[in-house]
Amino acid sequence: MLSLRDYETQDQLSGARESGELNAYLKGVADSLTFANAYLQGGGKPKLFCTGDTLDAPAMRAILDRHIAFLASIGQNAVEVKRRTGVVTILIQRLREAYPCR
Repeated sequence: MLSLRDYETQDQLSGARESGELNAYLKGVADSLTFANAYLQGGGKPKLFCTGDTLDAPAMRAILDRHIAFLASIGQNAVEVKRRTGVVTILIQRLREAYPCR
C-alpha cells in the first residue's frame, strides 16, 4: 500500500518537481479504476464513480493534494495519520464523492 506519507516523500526524494515513478504508479491506479468501472458496468453492476474525464496522473495528484490540504485544515496533518491512509482508498473515496453515478 502506498500511503499519503509515501506519496509526499517520493517527490521530495526524487530530486525532480514530480517523481516519474510516482506518476507511473498513479497512471496504473487510474487505468485500473477505469478498467474496474468498465468491468462492473459490463456485468450489470453499478460503477464506482461516473466521470466523463480521462483519469491520469495529474488528475490523481490533484485529488491527493486536495486531500492533504484538507487534512492540514482540520489539524490532521500528522505523519502517523498519513502513514495509515492509503492513496488508493482516498482516490476511490474522493472520486465517488466528486463523480457520483445517478
